[in-house]
Amino acid sequence: MATVQGDIHDIGKNIVKAVLENYGYTVRDLGRDVPPERIVEAVLAENIPLVGLSALMTTTLPSMRKTIAALRKAGANCRIMVGGAVLTEDYAREIGADYYGRDAMATVRIAEELGLEFPVKEEFARFAEGIGSASPEYVVSRGEWFTARLMAEYLGMPFVDAADTVVFHHDG
Repeated sequence: MATVQGDIHDIGKNIVKAVLENYGYTVRDLGRDVPPERIVEAVLAENIPLVGLSALMTTTLPSMRKTIAALRKAGANCRIMVGGAVLTEDYAREIGADYYGRDAMATVRIAEELGLEFPVKEEFARFAEGIGSASPEYVVSRGEWFTARLMAEYLGMPFVDAADTVVFHHDG
């Protein structure tokens, strides 16, 4: 994700990033006022499947168009979603974006629609290997609740949601 060159307003981008991370996605945040070349370089180097571009100011919309054109020209194998207060779905199509993220939850639906994997599944698998030797109950803090719920679903383990903890029950 990046706020395009010339724009320093990143509150919307930061909200989208937080929501995507809360849904288990790994987000690479390039920051604000990011030149197209830097975005292209990161996408190609890290094989990023979904690129999010943000703009708040109408004066920076040409930079968004330029960034999309640069990604296409470089042959980046990615989908591009755009968002920001000055954007519309029609304008997103006009500048060549694949998706328009009206709000943060729209970006989650886009990621789900693309079938992007939860990168944290690898962590779940490592956890599963070690849980056989763990105690019958594994307790996590309330701050890790969402990750814990995803982990339980992935591992096929029931869990009990208590007031301040989540407890995984393991019969192993």
